[in-house]
Amino acid sequence: MDWIREQLPYLAFFGGLVLLTWVMLRRVWTRQRKTKKETSNAPLVHVPHSTDRPFTMSGGPNDLQRWQSEMLTITRQFQAELNTKIHYLQQAMTLAQEDAQRLQALLDAAKQQGIDVTSPAIDPLQQAMEVAARFDADAAPDFGVVTETLCDAKKKNELYALSDEGKSVEEIAAAMEMDLVAVEMVLSMRG
Repeated sequence: MDWIREQLPYLAFFGGLVLLTWVMLRRVWTRQRKTKKETSNAPLVHVPHSTDRPFTMSGGPNDLQRWQSEMLTITRQFQAELNTKIHYLQQAMTLAQEDAQRLQALLDAAKQQGIDVTSPAIDPLQQAMEVAARFDADAAPDFGVVTETLCDAKKKNELYALSDEGKSVEEIAAAMEMDLVAVEMVLSMRG
């Protein structure tokens, strides 16, 4: 009994600590249960879908939005690269046309002097110049349509199915209501 009297202050102190800890833990647990009940039925944060653009992933998860922004950045890079290549091609075509005119002038001069100018090497050059003259440098693809088609599995599969049926690029473009260059670009990206 003497032992209990000697240890009574310590027992009361530790008993009070245990009681205080228990009360505090119960308050924390009830608060957690209450917030869990309140938030369990609440809808997730939703970004409203914009109607000004036909195809966006603005309401999607962050990973999809990040992927879309990376894809659009790559599309812009491809567009810049294509525009640069088209510019260089236009310059090369201008130089080739100047050379063709100079060659034609030389051929005409040779004909006037009575030299035979029929050669099998000249025919492929003339055919190549005719093909180059039909090239439309302003026919750049609509990259928005290309991106939309590549992102929309249904459209992409429909385009590939038309291609597998043996339809020409013109027929596919008419059926899908796309421009020719965009159809060619999507078909060239087929894996």
